[in-house]
Amino acid sequence: MALYRRILLPLDGSAVDDAVLEHVRQLAICFHSEVILLRVAHFHTRDTMTHEVEDARVVLDRVAPRIEGQGFPVRTVVG
Repeated sequence: MALYRRILLPLDGSAVDDAVLEHVRQLAICFHSEVILLRVAHFHTRDTMTHEVEDARVVLDRVAPRIEGQGFPVRTVVG
């Protein structure tokens, strides 16, 4: 039984993401964990919703390739 079957990593698009990502990557390798990258789109009106969701997807699409292909599954979720 794996200690960490899934690791949820919320991302905010800042430089802090890079530091935390390396630690999560190492844990995922050790425990063969699935990594779920989460980015929450903040919007207050329907007018800004599309833009914020697209921005969230851009952040995830930038980060996911950096850890994919290292022997553990990676999923991205925009919430």
